[in-house]
Amino acid sequence: MYGSAWHKWDLHVHTPYSIAGTNYGDPSKDETWERYINDLEQLDSSFRVLGINDYFFFDGYKRLKFEKESNNRLGNIDCLLPVIELRTSDFIGVDMGSIIMLYFLMKLMLKYWKKNFKKN
Repeated sequence: MYGSAWHKWDLHVHTPYSIAGTNYGDPSKDETWERYINDLEQLDSSFRVLGINDYFFFDGYKRLKFEKESNNRLGNIDCLLPVIELRTSDFIGVDMGSIIMLYFLMKLMLKYWKKNFKKN
């Protein structure tokens, strides 16, 4: 038994599917995803939860969830969360001060919480 355990959560991670683009290349190519997932698997071990944020779409979240659950990838990440980012002004422009993030803590988060914090 121990006291508090601190882990890093990054709730603003874009994937190759992000409409703002990334440096990984064409999201329709497997090699793009291989490079991207390899980089995520090399994150510092203190990162445990990632919020996958591709603006209005869940495609990147769904791809990473599939890779984690079906292909045993991202073993260093305990939980993936879908995030929607809405901009109230320019989409990608100079004014970056009007951004709303919606974090969807769905069944996945509830399952994670029960598994790790439920009293026996």
